Amino acid sequence: MKVKDIIKRQTTMVAMAVILVVITAIGVSYSVFFDVEKNQSNQTITAGIFKLTVTGNSKLTDFNAKTDVQGNTSTAFTYTVSNTGTLDDNTSKKSNLKGKYYIYVYADDANVASLGNLTLSVNGATPKAINAYASSTCNVSSSKNVTCYQIDTGELAVGASASKPVRIWVNEDSTPESADGQKVSLSLFIKGEVNES
Repeated sequence: MKVKDIIKRQTTMVAMAVILVVITAIGVSYSVFFDVEKNQSNQTITAGIFKLTVTGNSKLTDFNAKTDVQGNTSTAFTYTVSNTGTLDDNTSKKSNLKGKYYIYVYADDANVASLGNLTLSVNGATPKAINAYASSTCNVSSSKNVTCYQIDTGELAVGASASKPVRIWVNEDSTPESADGQKVSLSLFIKGEVNES
């Protein structure tokens, strides 16, 4: 009888140990494979020879309507466009290789705010409602086209970069009710092309 009790206890303890090992392995696997790193401050997008880096606080936290003067002094986030291309030393023609970039803003799926209520200014330029910028269709993924608004364009030589502050605010023509409870979720998109001159 004692031998059967001992074997029964050992079998139960081994089974419990196996179950604990399996649960631990599942928990560790879950945490390793589903760890999502989020960086709200510094984000980088690469498109061909261009690298677009966004730095600073890119969250709109002040939903009080502002005049253009007030908005142009609000907290900005900065984007930097860099031409990371390389020169071909074997061809003198390519020594003047420049890249032209286009920066767009578009509303993410999570956005419910009217783009007409949001004003945007790049580098202190004349502010205007986001939907008043020239619109285009941007292919943001292999299966998704969205309406986007061109907020900037420029040309950069190989190795050059340009940084510009961006300010977004609720415009003064918005009523508190029109912005109340609205979620703003915008993304930047970059297109680039290379020009030989």
